Amino acid sequence: MAKKKLIIQPGKMGDLVITTPIAKYYSELGYDIVWPVFDNYRNYFDAFDYVTPLTVGASMDSYAYYQNTRIDRNDPNIFINAGVDFFQKLSKWSQTLSNPSEYEVLDFCFTFPGHSNAINNQLCPVFQKRNRNWIDLK
Repeated sequence: MAKKKLIIQPGKMGDLVITTPIAKYYSELGYDIVWPVFDNYRNYFDAFDYVTPLTVGASMDSYAYYQNTRIDRNDPNIFINAGVDFFQKLSKWSQTLSNPSEYEVLDFCFTFPGHSNAINNQLCPVFQKRNRNWIDLK
């Protein structure tokens, strides 16, 4: 039985696109790739035979995706609540596993040119210090 990688990057489309080659890399190393995603992104994975998408019954409204819209015109809690809902449901799913140790978790954050996410930028040294996965596209 192949080891399973559980990719923790539920998405927005750009995050999924950037992360997909990483999934392919681990697939080529012999891992079965299981990728929990927001339900409304499940169809993205139809193009990739090396990823098994996992939906947990959580979605993110399309207008929550754009930072300037999210902050200026909509309640920022839309984005936060979607994430909380997703991870609570993912946690419930993980509690149903008969052998959770068969999954290796792959989680990471991004930085890239023009990236204005101060939280991600502050997390970079923390992830590196803890030998976590950090993708620096700068």
